[in-house]
Amino acid sequence: MTAAAFGSVCMEHQACRRILNLTGAFMCGTLLYHWKVIVPLHGLTRHLALIPEVMQHLLLVSGIFFFILLEVDRIIGQSQIDEAKQLSHGYRGSIEHATCSEAADTMRIFQEVGERTSDVDYAIDVLLGAGMSTPTLRTVARAGVDISGAGYTEMAFPCLDLGPFLIHGMSLVLTAVPVYLLQQCYRWFPCLLSICARLILLISLWRSAKDERCFILKMMAKMIAMYVGLTFPLVAIFQITTSRNEWIFFGITVFIMIVHGIMVGSACLGMQRLATLPLAGPCMLQLFLGRGRCGCGVASPEITSGCSPMSETGTGESANTEDSE
Repeated sequence: MTAAAFGSVCMEHQACRRILNLTGAFMCGTLLYHWKVIVPLHGLTRHLALIPEVMQHLLLVSGIFFFILLEVDRIIGQSQIDEAKQLSHGYRGSIEHATCSEAADTMRIFQEVGERTSDVDYAIDVLLGAGMSTPTLRTVARAGVDISGAGYTEMAFPCLDLGPFLIHGMSLVLTAVPVYLLQQCYRWFPCLLSICARLILLISLWRSAKDERCFILKMMAKMIAMYVGLTFPLVAIFQITTSRNEWIFFGITVFIMIVHGIMVGSACLGMQRLATLPLAGPCMLQLFLGRGRCGCGVASPEITSGCSPMSETGTGESANTEDSE
């Protein structure tokens, strides 16, 4: 199940992704039927012990909907790729070749563009590659980062983390605080910090521009897939061996806290500042934006050509010109 989720978010092959999504949903349903509850905390009252039982079963139910969301992401992504191909149909690489049904419209467009032909061509290249064209995406593309599909959102993993995982984390805190109080706050404090980080990510998504919002969602998808792929097999092993080692569960919560700290830092930096970080910055950005590849400096020559920044108006002009072609 974990391998299916990780493979679906990283692969490009549509048929393989569909098989993985269906397999993951089937596995979640099977686990839901056979699941035995893990209670990582000792000393819980009878009523508090019901919280982990309910939340773990709800997590498995949400896993089924999660794989359905992954399939929805796949279908939407494929339709957006098809739309980009239709948009580029008839485009010959430069606005200079654009024609309109009315000669007067052609003259008006070229007068508005003026000497900014290369800027408009560059904006069109970014638009066709990323799905949108903004100053941030154009700057990131010049840094050598492949922005293909950067304007498309991925919702499944972020929804899983900001929904069921957030509620499950709150339930763990609610069960741990009455038992350990402040004398052993290290047992529940990492989980509390992860909850705070998730709330910060929600605020960042709400306040960010559309291109940065797409980046945050893609970044979260990769990071959450990574920590799910590492931690869920451990939970499965504990389920099989009926282990009750609290320190192992504590280590998992600390690891999840660190991952969420990295996500908050990346969201606060944004694409442009992350790309300027020495050494690892462009590689991290490429890893977050890419699917099925993680190399740096692989953007297409058309997108990475040296053109000066342009405003959003330039993007709008290019889009209008494409429509009139």
